[in-house]
Amino acid sequence: MAEHLRTSAPVPGHLRTGAPVPGHLRLLVGEIIPAARRTRAVPGDWAEHTMRAHTACVRDAIRADPAFRPAYVAAARRDLGTGLVCLLP
Repeated sequence: MAEHLRTSAPVPGHLRTGAPVPGHLRLLVGEIIPAARRTRAVPGDWAEHTMRAHTACVRDAIRADPAFRPAYVAAARRDLGTGLVCLLP
């Protein structure tokens, strides 16, 4: 069962402004299409499967970066309707 937290999730403004996307934000953007391709054949909600695969990939990449070793990095999904955030496995 996922933990539910009442919190806000930041939205990277760079993605809307067209500004250069540095570092981990580049990974965030660049991994969306490969995640979609990996989950295309999975039965069910393709968008949900893509989001989960993408989030896990980015989380794992950030965890592997030595600069983030002291921090706990988690993957999460924010429901836009309720504002609830669920931690993903």
